[in-house]
Amino acid sequence: MMCFLQDNTVDVAFITETWLTDHSNATTADIKSYGYTILHEHRADTKGGGAGLLFKSSLQYNPVNLRVNNVSTFEYSSAALTCSVDMKILLIAIYRTGPILKKFFEELDILLGAASVKSDYMLVGGNFNIHVESVNDFSAELEKVTASYGLCQSIDQPTHINGGTIDLLFDNSNILDCSTIQVKSDFTLSDHYPILCSTKNIQVNLKKPKVISMRDLKTINKDLLSNDILNVVSNFELHDQFNDSCSEFFSKLHGTLDHHAPLVQKTISFAAHAPWFDSEYKNQRKLRRKAEKNKNRSLYHKTL
Repeated sequence: MMCFLQDNTVDVAFITETWLTDHSNATTADIKSYGYTILHEHRADTKGGGAGLLFKSSLQYNPVNLRVNNVSTFEYSSAALTCSVDMKILLIAIYRTGPILKKFFEELDILLGAASVKSDYMLVGGNFNIHVESVNDFSAELEKVTASYGLCQSIDQPTHINGGTIDLLFDNSNILDCSTIQVKSDFTLSDHYPILCSTKNIQVNLKKPKVISMRDLKTINKDLLSNDILNVVSNFELHDQFNDSCSEFFSKLHGTLDHHAPLVQKTISFAAHAPWFDSEYKNQRKLRRKAEKNKNRSLYHKTL
């Protein structure tokens, strides 16, 4: 899946049925290694389910608490993508499964009501498990609820291996370029087809490059540096005040270091696809290696 996102230069992905059981684990660490970050809600007590949002690591976004608690008929994850100073797009990934209950539409109405006051720009996507390829009571009710918040559904092709349009994408501000929608029916890793779509020309803020100060210590001539430090020490004269002596002594040493390895500034551009070897990734990698060693040790003993 991650290779699919990279191959298609996907910036943001709505994902459902994550099957994650906690916020940080080997899977989330692996996602970071592909240059993405994940924001998700998981089932802590049972397997399956889950909804989340994947972002390219270069994008600026913030989790959004819609303060809609005790939702029982679906799962969701929400975040605000910063596009400019005065524009943030609220993204909501939704996963609904099981019988279609009246309560689902009531809870969805509450969620969208809370979301509508957070941003004027909203994209809602995910697996609704409601067939909208033909008009029925459920699809009509879904359209009624979403349309009341200005949301328009854009997917009109089968999105499941058994047919039917059940993976949906809603837009309330004509942000999507519907001519770019592609349902990738040749994708074989899931019974649901990935949907690709571009937005219209929106300038998205990227994380700013960092400016760091550094010295090229590797190229220092150690003999010359040692001689200059020895000269500073040999020719240094103490002052009456201890603090003044310390200040001047360290100033001379600092000047010597500046002469041999001047302080220079370097701009580090943020690499969107660079692996994120942070503490979480490193810890998970250590656990994986430990598990591999234990497995190899076990196989070794079995062969004896």
